[in-house]
Amino acid sequence: MIFGHARVCKYDGRYYCKDCHKEEESLIPARLIYNWDFGKYKVSRAAKEFLDSTADDPQLNLAKANISLYQHVSQLNEIRSLRHQLRAATTYLFTCQSNMWEEFRKKVWGREYLFENPDLYSLSDFLRVQSGTMVAYLKKAVATGVKHIYKCRFCSQKGHICEICNNPKIIYSFEVSSVVQCDVCQTVYHKSCKADLLCPKCSRVRGRCTQTETRDQKDEKTAKVT
Repeated sequence: MIFGHARVCKYDGRYYCKDCHKEEESLIPARLIYNWDFGKYKVSRAAKEFLDSTADDPQLNLAKANISLYQHVSQLNEIRSLRHQLRAATTYLFTCQSNMWEEFRKKVWGREYLFENPDLYSLSDFLRVQSGTMVAYLKKAVATGVKHIYKCRFCSQKGHICEICNNPKIIYSFEVSSVVQCDVCQTVYHKSCKADLLCPKCSRVRGRCTQTETRDQKDEKTAKVT
């Protein structure tokens, strides 16, 4: 039998004896996500082992857990933009006929989620955000990809023309500061041109579908009459 005061684990809120709670300290994911709190709190042995073993696992989705954090933490907002930019750049690299995609994958091996899901983080990632190393890493990755795309005779041909202004200058989806891409058809426009307009391509597609449905309905009515 163990005597003494019970100790509270700040991770799961449960009480533990002194053998199961050695007063070890750890970051608490919920405190990070909801309060941007990097303080270390006393946790049980089981919680400490779990948090340490999963520190590098990308399990925390900010868009689902607390999307408002982007508005309050400038580093996170910048990182989100960089990750979206990186995701857009990888669509060009993935189809490149050179060996660039394989070289790029080697550099981000094990951290593909950084561009596959821009809102996904591991506990360790938040420490990199705080230290500034993640911003530096992403800027370098984006710069490498973008530099290749502009110079590559294959990738550079996969740009877009803004069909709203018809400016002949090619634009690319990774130029996130000046362009916007439709979530449905993936067409790229200048932000200043698109503004609050509906996507012209999607509007055309919907119009054709409506015309087809109307024609089909008329054909059905004609068939019934005859």
